[in-house]
Amino acid sequence: MTVIVQLAMVAAMLGSPQTPPAPQQPPQGPEVRVDDIVVEGRRLQTAVSGFIGEVAAPARGEGLAVWDRRVCVGTANFRPEHATYLIDRVSQVAAVVGLEPGESGCRPDILVIATRDATAFATGLVEANAQAFRPALSGTDGGREALRAFQRTDRAVRWWPISLPVNSDTGQVATRLIGDEDAPEVTVRSGSRLSTDIRQVLKRVIIIVDVDKLGTTNFAQISDYIAMVALAQIDPNADTRSYDTVLNAFSGEAPRGLTQWDLDYLTALYTAPSDRRNPRHQAEALADRMVATGAARSQED
Repeated sequence: MTVIVQLAMVAAMLGSPQTPPAPQQPPQGPEVRVDDIVVEGRRLQTAVSGFIGEVAAPARGEGLAVWDRRVCVGTANFRPEHATYLIDRVSQVAAVVGLEPGESGCRPDILVIATRDATAFATGLVEANAQAFRPALSGTDGGREALRAFQRTDRAVRWWPISLPVNSDTGQVATRLIGDEDAPEVTVRSGSRLSTDIRQVLKRVIIIVDVDKLGTTNFAQISDYIAMVALAQIDPNADTRSYDTVLNAFSGEAPRGLTQWDLDYLTALYTAPSDRRNPRHQAEALADRMVATGAARSQED
């Protein structure tokens, strides 16, 4: 596949950080009683907590971020039929977790780029658009070392998420971005030690696919893998061999696509409380919601 995308074109698609739209409350899942499956619940809790600890990769010092209300998916360097399939699939999964997919021609929040020399391309892209990858000194990304790893990795798929802390009521950005003269003044309505009015929202995810390293993985698997890393902040170094997840797509025993475990994780991520001040407490709330989701499904079965 010939690389036809130019850095300038990608830079234009990236744009500059902007305040996300005013948030709305995510859909709430049903309350579930699990008193009659205590043994299974404890085992599930352990597995869920282990998975979250392995894969969750928020911006340094921050809680996990999610997309707010809607998301637009864009591609570059894919054949038209592959681009359409990929955009439709990621948008379909986004709709499952309660997001509104962007309309045709929208400015992409999730940009998926195919190339044959991903390391050279990623390096050039970062050098040409440094502020797009690290819009603030801290709190919006994985940090300097993680960005180096993004450029140098030999993985078939690499990704770089950007998140912003925002006021839950107004959507106002609550951090000073590079280029701002002054730090923003953010009004909060509560000062609890457990909860906060500031939450993390995903602003942009850049995903680069190295077409020479896809091996025998089919495009349906690749699309589902991309959906997972586009909708959640996933640690590229996570060891997920003990879990039934699409994140094993490039291993020897890969699932055919998103698994029920993956969907339970994404559903829990987008419905669990996001106002926990301590990231550890947020992870615990996510684990509880994922356990409840799995318990509810087992009762339905």
